[in-house]
Amino acid sequence: MRRHLRFPYREAAQEILDWLTENPFFDCAVVEAVYPKDGGYAARIRYDYSAAQADYPAVYDPASGALYVRKTARVTNGPSDEAGYWIRYEKGGYRLDARTAAIKEKKEIDGPIPFPQAIEPLIQTVCQPVFETYAPGETLLDNQGKPIPELERVYTYAQREEEAEEERLVPVTASYDEEKGLYTFHEDDDTDWTAATQPKQRTYRAVTQEKAITHEGQEMPYNQYLTEIQGAGVSAYAALPKRDAGSYIKEAVLLYPGQREASQDGGTKERPITVLQRAIKQSIKITKDISQASYDGVNTYGALHNDPATALLKLFTGGRQTQGTKLLNQFNETTPDGYMVDSTGA
Repeated sequence: MRRHLRFPYREAAQEILDWLTENPFFDCAVVEAVYPKDGGYAARIRYDYSAAQADYPAVYDPASGALYVRKTARVTNGPSDEAGYWIRYEKGGYRLDARTAAIKEKKEIDGPIPFPQAIEPLIQTVCQPVFETYAPGETLLDNQGKPIPELERVYTYAQREEEAEEERLVPVTASYDEEKGLYTFHEDDDTDWTAATQPKQRTYRAVTQEKAITHEGQEMPYNQYLTEIQGAGVSAYAALPKRDAGSYIKEAVLLYPGQREASQDGGTKERPITVLQRAIKQSIKITKDISQASYDGVNTYGALHNDPATALLKLFTGGRQTQGTKLLNQFNETTPDGYMVDSTGA
């Protein structure tokens, strides 16, 4: 590129150095000629970027944040028919991707450059974004020439009633066993379980006066201290219904173990449930009621509750609740599990 400067020489040399300092992207320059102009002197300077490559017409300068694009133009009456020049795009006038750059306004020199005229004043905008070509109030068109509709967001306000259920703590009366360190309370349940198809949930909360405690020099939430350090836990079980006098029904209650125990047998290990002897050969029905929702698709039931009654009646088949019946022969003897068998072991 060429740049014109006025002389005397000392001031001209200083001007050249100052300009190159302000534009460090151009790292090479040469004074091509000194000639009189408009009652003074001017110098024609050629400057360029030495690392420019033909395969990469754009160079990003990280120091200034500017993008330089190299172009060429025809020259008339000059030493060569073509000259190269750089166009500087400031930050915001372009977009950088991984290996490409996109500019918003295309600039170049339209037509040949008369030698030795300066190049920079001839650079002009030849293409700009669509939104900048429209006059105020003019209708915008799409790529097919159709008007682009203008959308306006209109807010509609109305009054309506909404119901919200907030958590409400209701105190319950509990009894405390000092010897065992247990709180116990009873809650009546009026749910019609014969019509229920989904599990029901009721939440209880133990409220303490303390919110935090210091343990071994570290402050921790009091609920975390109770469960992790003191071993606090919870268990729940259903109350047994009253049976008529002389009923043959024998019940074994499996308590919800919660955080206290991993398995349980309802006390049948220490006190097996005995089946009363009948005078005649008669079938005996043994049932086991377990929440279907608790065991669907898992093997917990088979792992923890595969007791002799379940295996005998085939109540467990891979995670699905089933009912099984088996005709037991006349009872004569008592097994350790509490079942009566005859002399053949049946």
